Parts: sequence; C-alpha cells; structure tokens
Amino acid sequence: MADEAAPSETTAATAGQPTTFNALRRSRTLAKQIEDLAAAVDFDTLSPTDLSAWPKLALHGKEYILEDWLHKKRSRTSWIAEYGWFLLQVNNNKKEGRSWACRICSQLFNGVATSSPASHLNLEHQKYEKGKEPTQPLKKQRSALEMFQSAGKSEVFVTRSVGKRFKELLVRWIVNNNLAFVTVEYPDFRALLSLLDAAFVDRLLPKAGNTIRSWLEERYHNHQKLLKRDVLSAPYLKHLSFDLWTSPNSYTLLAIILHYTNA
Repeated sequence: MADEAAPSETTAATAGQPTTFNALRRSRTLAKQIEDLAAAVDFDTLSPTDLSAWPKLALHGKEYILEDWLHKKRSRTSWIAEYGWFLLQVNNNKKEGRSWACRICSQLFNGVATSSPASHLNLEHQKYEKGKEPTQPLKKQRSALEMFQSAGKSEVFVTRSVGKRFKELLVRWIVNNNLAFVTVEYPDFRALLSLLDAAFVDRLLPKAGNTIRSWLEERYHNHQKLLKRDVLSAPYLKHLSFDLWTSPNSYTLLAIILHYTNA
C-alpha cells in the first residue's frame, strides 16, 4: 500500500507547481506578474538546464522568461533597459528569441537591436537617452489607421457665443492666476479637460501658447479703444498722479494714473 501511494504524492506535487505559476501569471500586467513571481519563486532551486520548469510570463498570447532571472556575463548598458524588460521566448526547452517590453505600455519589440524600442520611447512617451533630449518634442507620425479613424469622426459644431465665452474665460483664468501662456500645451491639462468632452476641447482649446498671447493682445487693444473713448467723452478735468519704483529684478518703472469722472 505504501509503494502504491508514493507515485500519487509525487504526481500531486508536480502538478501543483504549474498550477501556482498559472495562477500568478494571470495577473493583469507584466509588472505585476514579475513582482508576484519574484515573491513566490526561489530561483536558486530551479534547474539551469531545464527551462521548461521555470515560471513563465504571459504576454500577447506567448510565454517568456525574464532575462534578469538568468546569469549574464555582461550587464546591459543601453538606456532603454531603464524603461523596459528584456524577455526570452522559450520553446521546447530552447531560447528562441529576445524581445523588449515597454514598462509603460507593455508593447513588445525585437530585443536584438535597440533602434525600435528607442524610437518608441521617443515618440510615444517622450523618453530620451540622457544628453540627447531634443530641444523640441518629436512629433508623432500618425498611422494610416489613426488617420482613417480621425476622418471618420463626426465634426463637432460650437456656436459663436459659446466659443467666445470659452475664449474669454480661458484668457481670464490665465491672466488672473499669472499662468504661463504655454499652460494650454501641457498634456496633463489637456487630458483633464478631455475627460469631460474630448471633441469639444479639441475644437476650442488652442494647441499653442502663442495663440493665447495673440488673444490677450487683441483683448488689450480692444479695451484700450474703449478706455480712450470713455476718457474723451468725460466733460470734466482730468488729473494725473505718478508712482515711481524699482522692481525686484532692477527695472525702473513709472506708473501714470489718470483720475476722472465719466458720464
């Protein structure tokens, strides 16, 4: 009886190991799978010659082993390693190829050359090799699918009064809070407003700070014309006062204040 029970115990133990790994790799993200396996698996006990027994990472329908789990003669020095994982695809106990998975979006690239991962990080996530940051962010080229989807969207129509009101409130918010004109270019700010109505924001919110500057100058000149007309129509004497001071950045400033009673 004892001899017959032994094989059953061995079978149960062997079957239990893959079940545990399968449960772990059902994690939603690649990062979570790596974290869970690092906490649950003692890699020192795994056979270096039998990769089929190693825990696998599941990504896009395929199985991989994290390269960091294996000994390497030389550590990787490429800057893309900071933003992704190098993965080894395993089939029949053999390594078939090397891939690179982005830590930010889990997109997969060939891991032999670094050009494709580097281009992905530059265009999609604005991540660059240290010392090689561009003076201006690279513009992402739209794919044929994106252009097709964009062409298929229905146009959003906004009344002139609503557009004028949005423009007035936006300029007032920037001026009253002493904000930079480029505030409208910040991706996080645009994403926040787009949660409410992406099409509306795309239609009304300027994409460049120079547009805000021109709006503000237009508003200033319009107000200046109204003020001149108001002063000229005043029937009483006008009085002037002056205020001279030096700003913290050492500019000499002179304010001229006009006192008058309008109609």
